[in-house]
Amino acid sequence: MESVAPPLTLLLVSIAAALLLPLLLVVPAHLRGRARARAGLEPGWSGPGWELWHLWLAFAFLIAAEIVLFYFLQPDALARLFGRDEAAFRGVETIMRDDPSRQLLWSAIAVSATLVVVLPFVPLRLLWTRHWSVALSIGAGVVAFLIVRLLTLLIVPALPSFGSEDHPQRDLTESFGILTSEHSLWLTVVVAAVLAPIAEEVLFRGVALTGLARKISFGWANAIQAALFATLHLSATLFPVFFLMGLIAGELMRRSGGLLAPIALHALNNGAAVFALWWLMRTG
Repeated sequence: MESVAPPLTLLLVSIAAALLLPLLLVVPAHLRGRARARAGLEPGWSGPGWELWHLWLAFAFLIAAEIVLFYFLQPDALARLFGRDEAAFRGVETIMRDDPSRQLLWSAIAVSATLVVVLPFVPLRLLWTRHWSVALSIGAGVVAFLIVRLLTLLIVPALPSFGSEDHPQRDLTESFGILTSEHSLWLTVVVAAVLAPIAEEVLFRGVALTGLARKISFGWANAIQAALFATLHLSATLFPVFFLMGLIAGELMRRSGGLLAPIALHALNNGAAVFALWWLMRTG
């Protein structure tokens, strides 16, 4: 008979994997950085920012935190992920297991907690703007948002219908809908259009982009962080949109010298999605 690893063992193995997974990106970038240094090439980013080991720390912490939440919130899903008998997980104490909106809140807390881990390593002015004025940074974010929205509208005819089972990010949409209807629109706005943009811009256009660009060219670093950003949104259909948004946000970061412009882009994008969902719920 096949032995079944107990749930706690799978949790510990998953956390160990989370600690190792970011090394698949960090180690090649480090080796490439050494080769570029020997060739006398300048780094893609030399301003204030994070190092490669900060990248490992941030993403290892984030993945491990999400795994722990997954273990307590949806143990049956974790059992299916590992191809195990769901009965083995029925004794796991769950936290608000069947409420997607509360799961979303806990996930937002996990992402935000990652900021506490990485923010002490850089000057807080990186969250603002160094080369542009505040007005120019916010204005650039608005223009970038309009470009992203326009390109999104161009691919909408190719997307599944909004209410179908195959709709991209259907689970996330349902979670935001429940959070809005059972709690408040403004709580949803805070989570989606304030916490998420700040946390994700710090992680991707901050930690990932500056950490990688210290070792490789800025173009490659920008493409890699944008691909990570798009991949972690778990939507193959919308991957091109998220990838493009990540590229534009990275370029805003480079030109403005801070995260204010990409945060503005991200906040407007998420805020527009939340209010569109709220409007559909009211009129539908």
